[in-house]
Amino acid sequence: DDGTATIQADCNQVQTTYTANGGSISIAPGAGTLIGCPEDTLDVEFVRDLEGAATYAVDETSLRIDIKFDTGSMHFAPAG
Repeated sequence: DDGTATIQADCNQVQTTYTANGGSISIAPGAGTLIGCPEDTLDVEFVRDLEGAATYAVDETSLRIDIKFDTGSMHFAPAG
């Protein structure tokens, strides 16, 4: 509710700020840990895509974030 979030990007955590209004969202990654992740990690790409977030939709079990310029979507659901 306060416009901040901690994002787990593989083995690193990134502090972010965000604004959401209607179906639009803007995510601004900030400081993060610099733990050395495995070579096949996608942590940098993950954070980059979050920074490109344009719209979002939430339902009972998931969150979808669409990235600017129709370049893709990110889908999130609870683990388990």
